[in-house]
Amino acid sequence: MGQNGYGAGYGGEFSLIGTFLFEVIATAIFLVVILAITSETDNAAMAGLVIGLTLTMIHLVGITITGTSVNPTHSVGPALFVGGTALSQLWIFSAAPLIGAPSEACCTAPASPAPHLWMMLRRPRCPRLTAPAPKTAG
Repeated sequence: MGQNGYGAGYGGEFSLIGTFLFEVIATAIFLVVILAITSETDNAAMAGLVIGLTLTMIHLVGITITGTSVNPTHSVGPALFVGGTALSQLWIFSAAPLIGAPSEACCTAPASPAPHLWMMLRRPRCPRLTAPAPKTAG
């Protein structure tokens, strides 16, 4: 049916730990690319292509491992429809992205110019929508 899973009888029969690590790392990689490509306005024309190709590569690698969730919403529908083992394993495909997303910020903060969530909330993204800086007398 296309549900995500792990263990005996599914894909490469990876363990719980291997599945969890893949989902965390894949989510972190995906977010690094999204934040890096959207951090500069010069990249706007290529952002969709780069993000789409990154997601494609993650899926090409991950389909044989877990079915590739990366986003919990991709796991819920098929698991509810199929039920059974897919439903009992749904927790891992919700928990791993929740750990992978913040781990991206922690791992890349010292070494990357990519903006992080707290930086994006503090600074405006579009210079056209910001008010001009006040002029100082003098």
